Order: sequence, then structure tokens, then C-alpha cells
Amino acid sequence: MKKLMSIIIIGIIISGISCSTSNKVAYKSYETLLKEAVKKVAYMQKIIGFSAEKAEKLKKVEFDYLKQVQSFKKEKVSEDVLKEKLQELNHQKDAQLQKILERDQYLKYDAIENNRIKKGVIMAD
Repeated sequence: MKKLMSIIIIGIIISGISCSTSNKVAYKSYETLLKEAVKKVAYMQKIIGFSAEKAEKLKKVEFDYLKQVQSFKKEKVSEDVLKEKLQELNHQKDAQLQKILERDQYLKYDAIENNRIKKGVIMAD
């Protein structure tokens, strides 16, 4: 009888642990976020052709942006509040991009980032 009770209690504990961990959102490490920022800026630099100095500044902007987005998502706030915070963060990022990039570079960066133009090579018929 004691063994049966022990098995039941252990089963309840294990199922409780698995339920509590399955509800958590997987968050990325700072290293992963940095890799994403570097990859994005390298791609944009290849397409747009801005300087290495600008690329370094953009990597910092993109990395800081990703860290902030992740921290907002960790907070226990309503979707409306999260949406407002993300909108404000996007405005701040946009202002930083405009300070770093020339006008035409910024327009291309923004268009690619917001899927207003196709990424990659466009070929004529």
C-alpha cells in the first residue's frame, strides 16, 4: 500500500512539473539574439551596400532591439500593453536607423524589413 501511494505521489509530482514547464515560452539566449542581429545586418549590408562602420552600429541597434522585445515578452502584461510597448520600441529603433543610414539606405532597409519589396534577386522576363 505504501509503495502504491509513493508511486501515485511521484506521478503527481512529475506530471505537475511537466505541466508547469510546458506552459513557459522558450526564450533565446543573448548569444542567439546576437547571431540573429549579425545575420540580419550582414544580409542588409549585402543588399543595400552600406559601410562596415554603419553595419557595426546597426548590429548594436538590432541586438538591443531583440533583447528589449524578449524582455517585454517575459513581462506579465496584457496583449494591448505589450502591443503598445512594442510599437514604441519600433519607433525608437526606426529613429536610430534614420540617424545611422542615409535616406535612400534607410528607405531600402525599411522596405525590406517590412516586406514591402521582395528579398533577393529580381529577374526580368
